[in-house]
Amino acid sequence: DAGFLQQLKEVNYDLDAWLEKELGAKLRVAGFDDGFAYLGERRGLWALLKRMFEKDPMKRVTSSQALERLHKIMGLRNGEIEWVDSIIMEVAREESYFETVIESFESCAVNLGLGDEL
Repeated sequence: DAGFLQQLKEVNYDLDAWLEKELGAKLRVAGFDDGFAYLGERRGLWALLKRMFEKDPMKRVTSSQALERLHKIMGLRNGEIEWVDSIIMEVAREESYFETVIESFESCAVNLGLGDEL
């Protein structure tokens, strides 16, 4: 929607910066936590979104590359593709900030006694 696009524009289309800003906000849009959980369960999807929102069109992922990457992400999620060291390192590199946020959420959930409810 237009509000989200404006927010992205304000952080120069940097999804990590947008996420950091959203996490610091007192109010979050409806569905934020569910969306965050969805992305957390599909490692690599955050990095794909970052590539899709790349400001420079020459650096932006093409639709065919995005579709190929999505199939890989879903294959990893469904167990059709095995997590090997090279994939783990790639996801860790591309999603380092996102990984930190997820770990913080998991830590908070455990500290609050929520366990696996996220």
